[in-house]
Amino acid sequence: MTRRPGDITGNGRPSIPAADPVVRFLGPAATRNGPFGVLGLPVDSIDEAGVLAAVHDAMARIDAHPESSTPAADEARLAVHAAAANLLDGAVQRELLARLGGSASVRSAGPRPAHPSPRVHAGSVLEADLLRCIAISGGWNEQAMQHFMKLAHLKGHPTPQAMAAIRSLWRGAGALPISAAAPPPPVASPPRAPEQTASAPASPQPAPAVTVPEDELPGLPPVVAVLLTIVVFAILAAGAWFVIDGLRVPVPPPAEQHAAAPAPGNHVGHPSPPPGDQAPVANTTERALDNAPAIIHELEVAVDGLSVDPDAALTTFEPAVAALANRWGECSPIDRLAAHDQIVGFIYRVSGRRSLADRAMNAIEAGADGVIKGTLDDPGDIWRGAWSMGMLARLRREQNLPGTIIRRIDGVLLRAPGGLSPNASTFSAGAVAALRSIARSLAEPPVSSTDGVLWETWPNAVRAAAAGDDAMADSLMLDALETVLHRRGPGGVVLDEAAGGLVASLNWRAGGAARVWLLRAFDDRTLTANDLHAVTLALATRSKAEGVDLSLVLQSGASEFARRRLRDKYRAIWGVAPGGGQDAAVAAFAAAAREALLHEPNENGRDEDAVLASVCRLARLNTAGELAWRADVQAASDLLGSLDDPIDAVLEAEATPDVSSLFETKSGTWAETYLGAGSHIPRRLELLDKLATRSDQLGPMEAEVLVTEAMRGSPQRVRDAAASIVESFAAQPTVVNAVLEALPVSPRTERNATLIELVAGASLPRFDADDWPLEARRAVVERLLELVAGHAVWARLDALSGLLEEAYDIQLHGLPGGSSAGSFGVGSLPPASVSARQLAQEWAALAARRPPAGLEGYTADEIESRRAARLAMADGLVQSFHAEQLALAEDMALVIAAEQPGSAQQVAQMLADLQIHRDRARDVLIQIEYTERLMLSLRLLRFGEDQG
Repeated sequence: MTRRPGDITGNGRPSIPAADPVVRFLGPAATRNGPFGVLGLPVDSIDEAGVLAAVHDAMARIDAHPESSTPAADEARLAVHAAAANLLDGAVQRELLARLGGSASVRSAGPRPAHPSPRVHAGSVLEADLLRCIAISGGWNEQAMQHFMKLAHLKGHPTPQAMAAIRSLWRGAGALPISAAAPPPPVASPPRAPEQTASAPASPQPAPAVTVPEDELPGLPPVVAVLLTIVVFAILAAGAWFVIDGLRVPVPPPAEQHAAAPAPGNHVGHPSPPPGDQAPVANTTERALDNAPAIIHELEVAVDGLSVDPDAALTTFEPAVAALANRWGECSPIDRLAAHDQIVGFIYRVSGRRSLADRAMNAIEAGADGVIKGTLDDPGDIWRGAWSMGMLARLRREQNLPGTIIRRIDGVLLRAPGGLSPNASTFSAGAVAALRSIARSLAEPPVSSTDGVLWETWPNAVRAAAAGDDAMADSLMLDALETVLHRRGPGGVVLDEAAGGLVASLNWRAGGAARVWLLRAFDDRTLTANDLHAVTLALATRSKAEGVDLSLVLQSGASEFARRRLRDKYRAIWGVAPGGGQDAAVAAFAAAAREALLHEPNENGRDEDAVLASVCRLARLNTAGELAWRADVQAASDLLGSLDDPIDAVLEAEATPDVSSLFETKSGTWAETYLGAGSHIPRRLELLDKLATRSDQLGPMEAEVLVTEAMRGSPQRVRDAAASIVESFAAQPTVVNAVLEALPVSPRTERNATLIELVAGASLPRFDADDWPLEARRAVVERLLELVAGHAVWARLDALSGLLEEAYDIQLHGLPGGSSAGSFGVGSLPPASVSARQLAQEWAALAARRPPAGLEGYTADEIESRRAARLAMADGLVQSFHAEQLALAEDMALVIAAEQPGSAQQVAQMLADLQIHRDRARDVLIQIEYTERLMLSLRLLRFGEDQG
């Protein structure tokens, strides 16, 4: 029985006070030189292996003591753990060495073990991590256990190995075996120091430590036994959950253990070695990331692991993202949403650390490169490319991310062929835009046999991206089908097969867009009889369209009469009543176009918004003409019927800058209440929480108080709460203005610099750079001007530019909500210059299939050469658009002159007149207006209509 200080002995006399537990078990030298003395180490730099060896030696000395089962021994063990945790922290160790003066000036705390026994297996790594978790959590508690288990699983260690590490560290050299290999030999206790012998003369010499069998744990005191029992059961419960949730590879039935082999690409990591050859190295445990729950769990582990080991968390995050990019099409919408939420959370947590954020963003962007460059080698590239673009669009919605990440995302989205506007904010919008770009790149010559395999995968990816929206999926596939049909000649058999696959993938049920498209295709002058033969043949042989057989296949080279007759048969079979005639749509378009061309533009006395409004009206007329040519009668009629409505709405809107809110004199109720709270911290935090729920515009005084607290408030939790609210309200002019006012008097810290960078939405130099104050002020001023301009005349120009983008996008994809393959909302429209470029490419491809036009100076090579030269001289988006628009107009002239040989001279005169007007125009907007007028005249000529 262990006696306490002051106990009464058997003869009635008080006992001698017992020594400090550390002194009793480790000797008096353990009380000198801090953690170095406790572990019997010299005051000198020591690595992780040396610390762990010293821990095990100290534990062996405690276990060999006759009183090793007493609570005092447990106190000594805890002191050893705390000392080791301090020395394993590099910063703490350096501080201790600095204070103690190093080994040169301080006497060694004790003899250093002559032959340390460093662990060469995974247990030593886990023990070091366990000690760090104990140090971080302030001792061995529930938080330490949770952190340790997450870190162990993050690094690939199974639950039993983590349990063994806990027992090993608790009992030192007498630990249970850690792995299936033979346990390490027992470590003999080091010789006793003279001081220790003097302090405990009656104690016998320590016996050598022995390895205890795994099913026995003799000599545990009741308190420690209860503690270990609780820990073991908690770990077993955690381990069971991890196993159930699919963390590790499922064990196949005995009959399949030798035959089963993982499919390529289904697993991340390296296969586990045979049972007898297991190398205890971290990160070798194979994880099955072939299903949504496993991927989601791995992402959760990565997010939780950031607080313990960021590098290991990233090592887990990267393969999980790669697995999701490969398998997102197999995930349900709910699972996909859960996985994406974990990724968003991960990016938020690493966004303040540039190196970690770069690695995480690289993992997300991995598939985007194939979409941007059009380099797709296998079907997996389609899935990965669509996922990367979709995930980037989803991340773009997070306005509270740092400006560096937002600009990085915008750069990728805008580089994609076809361009994806940063306003696109859903995964579906990004994935659909990527798949649309992929379809166009697959149709571009030269077409290889590999492209045929990719075309087989593409419709499945479209269905997955549409997430149950059949109308969107069919619209995208119809757009791809038209592209393929226009490229069939150069593409040969591969594109013929691709067209058949797209026809088979479409929904041909009643009420679907596919039936309406086919009926219109019979009247579409851009599709030949051979194109319609390929479509109707695939419809009869490969689809499940109701009532369609081989008798409804259009013959190659069929006449116009045969096309119309077969169209009427399809209408009768499907019960579709004839719509408005194409002739009526063409007549309405011609009348509106002649009226628009009746008067020459006034080059003087018009504001920029008036000129741009005229450009938008001409572009919308050109769009209606394109729809009429494609026989999309209803869409053309709808557009002509509302031609001026959106333009008039923009011009009639209030355009006076509203900056009054920046200079209001009233302080605001919230600001008065907050300032009245004084030093009452709970009350101030309560008021900040209340402000966070506001959805209205903050007044100038409220914004000033909030920003002051975010940058200079005290204590830290008040600053953090205020900073999070500033991030939420960063788009309000009053908040940006408050940041501008607070810049000169705010502490120049990394934290404040990050907040300013977020509000400004710009990348700034390091906060300690000489030019940081100037660059920060410039960025905040530019942001404030941008927000204020959103209420001024610039808002009209922005709105009119959006209408121009919409008009060009409709020319490519049809009217949103109409019957043709279409756009997916103005929010995801690409810039007009991108659409103009794609339109020019389509017209150039059409010209390549026509005979020579006979226009001097207007061959395909000459047009492209002039385009490149204009782009090289272009300064800004407007001039870049005009360069693409001119190439489009010249390609149109080339096609129309080839289709109507007798009109070549007239077309040449139109082009010459355009050059005269461009030379005379005072600015680029007038030049753009004249170019739109030229294209309108060319469309009238193509329809055989005069200009009046």
